[in-house]
Order: sequence, then structure tokens, then C-alpha cells
Amino acid sequence: MFDCVVLVSYTTLNFYFYLKKLEVILNIEILKDEKKLNNISNFIKATRSIIDKEGITKVSTRKISALSGLHNSTIYSYFDNLSELVMLSCISYFNEYCKALKAFDDKQKNPEKKFIGIWDIFMQCAFKQPEIFYYFFFEVKEFNLETLFKVYYMIFPEEANEFTDTVAQMYYGPNIYARSIKILGFLINNEHLLVNKDNITLVNELIVEYSGFKIIQAKLHTKSKELLKQEFIQILYHITGLKNIKY
Repeated sequence: MFDCVVLVSYTTLNFYFYLKKLEVILNIEILKDEKKLNNISNFIKATRSIIDKEGITKVSTRKISALSGLHNSTIYSYFDNLSELVMLSCISYFNEYCKALKAFDDKQKNPEKKFIGIWDIFMQCAFKQPEIFYYFFFEVKEFNLETLFKVYYMIFPEEANEFTDTVAQMYYGPNIYARSIKILGFLINNEHLLVNKDNITLVNELIVEYSGFKIIQAKLHTKSKELLKQEFIQILYHITGLKNIKY
């Protein structure tokens, strides 16, 4: 029994206690306390306002405090650090992405087309707001995205969308790699494609890293958004073997 406890990684324990903290604070205290819930909502809205006007790199506790009307020390009563608040605020930018994903998920059943379409929607939205998408999915790695999404939609339930099971598992994946590999699984049973159980992790890493590179290019305005999307989709077709499939 003791050996089993020793084998549990620090990361696993950290995540376990983080979930417990959220469970206790958000579900019991905050969600039943209108004032606390309003404070968190105001902090997120203030942060969003700063990002809109000045950019994500200009967010500070002082500015959030001034906009929200709450003392900056109060922020740390709800969030472990500023990054946690910024990450939650980023989710407020995903409404267009969620709605497009929901509409596509409802009508598309072909697994290969679904794989390409989900990536297409993600990259189109990412190219419109590359700073937000890169920060949330690539730059900050200390948070479990699933937890952040669930916390945000507890606070703003009107913004949540319902997806089919697999797409929901993708959307609420803990990180960009887990999200990507979930939909890459759509292709694994097609013998005409290049993705299989032996290479799926490698293929997934290549796709994710290339998507991050393309979003950086969008941040730097080195190419048009349309050209960036075309280049990314072309790589998807080649790396998965979808270029050989006729629909």
C-alpha cells in the first residue's frame, strides 16, 4: 500500500488537490455565494476589457483592480496567480469557435471530414485572434484546460455548448495534445491512411507543433490568414494520408 502511494507522481497529486480545491471553493462556496460569484465574473470581465484595449501582455492586477472596483489583493482570494485569471478570461473569446464547432459537429458524420473540419474551424478562429489562442493553448502550460473550461462555464453557463461525446472529450481535453489526439483517433481505423496505433503519438505531435508554428506566423503577420490556413490543411492531408482519399 505504501509503495503505491510513493509511486504516485507529484504532478498527479498536484492536480488532484487542485481539483479538490476547485470543487470546494467553486461548487460549495462561490456558486452558493452571489457576491463571490459576481466578484469572479467582474475580474474576468475587467481582464477581458484590458485585453481588448491593450493586449494580453498588458494585463496587470493594478489595472484589473481599477476596472473591477475591488482591491488587487482580493484577486488572490480567488485565483492562485494572475495567469489563472488571464487563462479563464481567454475562454470568453471562444464563443465564435464554440458556435462554429457546434454547428459543424451536428451535421458532419464522416470521420475523415470531421477531423479536417474541426482543425479547420480551430485554425480559422486562431488566426483571427492569434495572441489569445497561442497564449491559452501553447504558451501557458501549468493549468489543466479541462478544469479551466469547466470553471468558466460554471460562472457563465449561457456560453456553454453541447457537443457529441467525442467532440466534447476533445474540447474539454486537458491540453492541446490530448485535444488533438482525440480527433486524430477518427482516422485510425482507415487502412488507406497513414495514421495507426504505432505512430499516432508522433503524428499528433507533428500536427500540434505545426499548428502552433502557424499561429505564431499569424501573430507576426508574415502571411495572409487564408494562405496560413491553406498551408496547414495541406500538411494535414499529407501527414495523415488524407490526400489519397477521394470523397
